[in-house]
Amino acid sequence: MDVCVDGMKRSVPPDVSAAHLLAEIEAGLLREGRLVERVVVGDRTFWSVEEAKGAAEAAKDAPGGVEVYSRTFEEFARDVCASGAEYIGRLVPALKECAALWKDGMVQEAAALWSAAVDGFKWLTTAGAQVAHLTNDEAWAPALARLHEALIPIERSLAERDFVQLGDLVQSKLVSGVENMAGWFSARAALK
Repeated sequence: MDVCVDGMKRSVPPDVSAAHLLAEIEAGLLREGRLVERVVVGDRTFWSVEEAKGAAEAAKDAPGGVEVYSRTFEEFARDVCASGAEYIGRLVPALKECAALWKDGMVQEAAALWSAAVDGFKWLTTAGAQVAHLTNDEAWAPALARLHEALIPIERSLAERDFVQLGDLVQSKLVSGVENMAGWFSARAALK
């Protein structure tokens, strides 16, 4: 089996498992300050080494081999932050609409938007934490704290089913917390 890492071909001895080799390649890239972006096995693309291991082992004797693509921590961080800033640009109007729906008593419609927003918050907080960790960025903690501060009274209003207050809190507190995060993501996306 042949493995190509960022365009450089490596031959693999027949007694080495593809899974072990991929793990070693990933560890070597990490030591170089790089992350695996994707692994291509035949016509399938995997977004992590762990996902690709079984397919790579199954394709060990097939022609074409395995391709591994990596990026520097900084490249990864910039792209994640650009995605985060772009997503927040869509999230803020959705939160404003959600707040208006709650205030107008359209609870089911608001709840559907809120559910999607919660999934977005999970992605944003995970992505921000990963970027902050990779780049030793201490400015993430205050941005995250502001979002958490906004969510505490919102959780109370949800529990009490006070939807008018909930709409007010989303509009007055949460939107500004999310916009604060947008500034954090945008600033890091622009770094060269």
